[in-house]
Amino acid sequence: MNIMTLRNAAFGGLALLLAACGQGPEATGFITENLPPPDGAAIEDGDVPRDDAGRPFQYGLLGETLPAFSVSMPDGAEITDQDIRGQWMIVDFWGLWCPDCIVDARHVDALYAAVQDEEGLGMLSIHSPPNPNRINDAFGRWESLEAYTEETGYGGHSAVDSDASAIDAFDLPWVPMYFLVDPEGTIRGFRSGLSTAGDEPVETFLSEVREVIEAG
Repeated sequence: MNIMTLRNAAFGGLALLLAACGQGPEATGFITENLPPPDGAAIEDGDVPRDDAGRPFQYGLLGETLPAFSVSMPDGAEITDQDIRGQWMIVDFWGLWCPDCIVDARHVDALYAAVQDEEGLGMLSIHSPPNPNRINDAFGRWESLEAYTEETGYGGHSAVDSDASAIDAFDLPWVPMYFLVDPEGTIRGFRSGLSTAGDEPVETFLSEVREVIEAG
């Protein structure tokens, strides 16, 4: 989901302009360097280049140190950016207000389980409201993350960004987003959803992650 639509309505015009250009390249892969705008794409001031569906080809923090943040685990433990350094980490943001996130939920749980068998790789999944001005919209039609997990079985491993400070710090152009962070805390790649990763989205993503890790 294009989070810019939740921050301002300007992207609506961009989407129409992109659609008018016809079907172009898709930003559905694992992106490890910011890609140039596709030919003919219209870019709103302050926004990143996007494909026809609104998925970003670029992310402002790619190649940069991840921002300072703090989130709470289900048991109440606090996790900060400092806590996830020292090993390769997948960090993903999602929310129950986001239809694309709900589509991805089963894949995220499968990814989390698969990562437990990957030596030297961890995962932190963060449930966030859309932004600091929409805290009350965090859980969609559910009253809480716990209620969603009880109904579906998904999301029980997620940390919670209760005040939207973490999602605000990451300045996301899309949700859900999946980042690979190296042991020094540098964001080395991102993917804007797992449901677009083919017939085996978890294994496809892990293969992409392994390639970056093996390259160092």
